[in-house]
Amino acid sequence: MRDQGPPDEPFILYFTPPVVLRLIVLAPPTFIILQVLYGGYTLGSARLLSGFRYHPELWGLVVFLIGCIAFLLRLAFPPRHTQARLEIRPGSISFVPRRIDQRWSGAAVTEAAVTPQSAEILLCHKLLERIPEGFSLVICGNHEPEREVRVKFGRSLDQQYCQKLTEGITSATGLPVRLVTRRRSMDGSVQETEWIPTTGTAFVLSASIGLAALPFIGGIVVGWLRLRPEIILAIGAALWLAKILVLITLARRYPSRTKPSILTLSLSSVFPFGAAYGLAVVITPYVLPGLTK
Repeated sequence: MRDQGPPDEPFILYFTPPVVLRLIVLAPPTFIILQVLYGGYTLGSARLLSGFRYHPELWGLVVFLIGCIAFLLRLAFPPRHTQARLEIRPGSISFVPRRIDQRWSGAAVTEAAVTPQSAEILLCHKLLERIPEGFSLVICGNHEPEREVRVKFGRSLDQQYCQKLTEGITSATGLPVRLVTRRRSMDGSVQETEWIPTTGTAFVLSASIGLAALPFIGGIVVGWLRLRPEIILAIGAALWLAKILVLITLARRYPSRTKPSILTLSLSSVFPFGAAYGLAVVITPYVLPGLTK
């Protein structure tokens, strides 16, 4: 039974774009900016300004590129009022889809009431046999039918995220939250079992793959641009420092039994990173001779 005490503060959870999607979206504007900087560096400011003076149509291209970059930045970092969100209030649970989904695909806001007879809320991972069907919040109560709100989280739910979500729901509604998996068979029967989320293994694996590819991607871009040696070294050092910061963040967020120090992380990664980065810089002009400057 729900606590009849004073109403709690609402809990609103916004669903921001995942890091991988942001990196994909930010790749084109980053490439455009690098190309513009490289073009200005090779041509020189005098020739660049004279080109705009004698070819006014170039200003239209600049406006177009600025518009594309602004659009992509909005996709990567959308305003809060346009993001999908889960609103948990003392008397209701509602899921508000993204503004773009509401306008383009007609997605509607779904809401379910939390009544005094409500006893618990299920954070449900739904499956059809072994095929994932998404997630939903199910309000269960005594002598009342279940009410379900389907939620599109847009990310994998690890243990830390589920803990944050359940604590927010309990704080806003006063009801306990239970994590379950409901597996629906082809004959219509439903089997309910306890759901134990992962401890961020998928995210750590994706981040590890990205960090492993970082020196090769950076080296290929730098080798393609054929920058000066001091700039190549500066970019390599910046990429290596970014990798160290990400490793430290992952180690603190997902602690393990072995806790390497910052010095150990730095020394163990600087030589492999430098070798991979340098190799990519050197071989890119030979592997892609037609694309290098």
